[in-house]
Amino acid sequence: MLKEKICKFCNQPFIPTSGKQRYCKRPHYMNCPVCGKQYLVTSNENLKKPPVACSYACRAKRTRETSLQRYGVVAPGNNVEARKKAKATMVERYGGATTYQSEELSAKVKRTMVERYGVDNANKNSDIDSKRSSAQALNRAEIIHSNFPVRFEGCANTKEPHFIIDENVMNVFLLKEEASVEFLKHNGCQFNPKFGRIHQSFGLVKDGILYQVIRFEKRKGQIWLANLGTRNNYVNPNGYSKLLKTAIAITGIEDFSCELPRSFATDDVITSLSLELVKQGDYIVYWKTENGLKKYSNRDNIEEMKSKYEYVTTDYLDLYYYTN
Repeated sequence: MLKEKICKFCNQPFIPTSGKQRYCKRPHYMNCPVCGKQYLVTSNENLKKPPVACSYACRAKRTRETSLQRYGVVAPGNNVEARKKAKATMVERYGGATTYQSEELSAKVKRTMVERYGVDNANKNSDIDSKRSSAQALNRAEIIHSNFPVRFEGCANTKEPHFIIDENVMNVFLLKEEASVEFLKHNGCQFNPKFGRIHQSFGLVKDGILYQVIRFEKRKGQIWLANLGTRNNYVNPNGYSKLLKTAIAITGIEDFSCELPRSFATDDVITSLSLELVKQGDYIVYWKTENGLKKYSNRDNIEEMKSKYEYVTTDYLDLYYYTN
């Protein structure tokens, strides 16, 4: 058995597993050189090194500060001398100041294109041309800004007869965040009333009025179908399908997850969105807040929620998945 050692970082005694071990296996913390907060060192190898920035924001701030100190600009590429040096290096190594001014690099680009796509020019490949058309469609998409005349009058009482709307006579619009959230507040937000980091929102519009919304969010790198909403007193059985197809064509979304209340997840909805049930979820309670938004909670904190919000209904929240 090896003899007890003192950890070189925290000065605590420990029994090493090898003769070369210098640090114990206890959690070790360093202070961020930017904000001063403590962060957990995930590898003992990093205990040998100076402290690093604790987050992306701190890393970005430190990079800008270092660049200002060394080059007098927030990004090295903004320095005139740096750009001159970059061009000189390109000319020295490849014979041209840019990729396409260099015969060597131009030839390499063509070889790579042929190896990967079978053509020496992107314009000759139908798949690349299709993706480019989708990107151009996104750039040309009409956008509803926050001051767009989205009208809500005359549809407050959901007990009135429902009017069927035809998605074939409607146009799909790319929505600004303010427009989609405002619509979902006033109309039937069918699930997940939380509003997180938006990825894209699309809406069906006719005669300047927004009737239906589909909203995607990005959470920890994964795409979620976060909200669906239809104008009060209206039904549009195939509208979500049209919105989803447009969203996929324009953004290239290949898969996403979503949570649906069981009362809303009818066969028509599941079919129109091509969803696959992954997991039957937990019992949830919906509440109405002062600003009209819905919140949901599990059964554990019902009494606490009762004291803050107005009860709406109960349901079950199931997890679904879509893959193209």
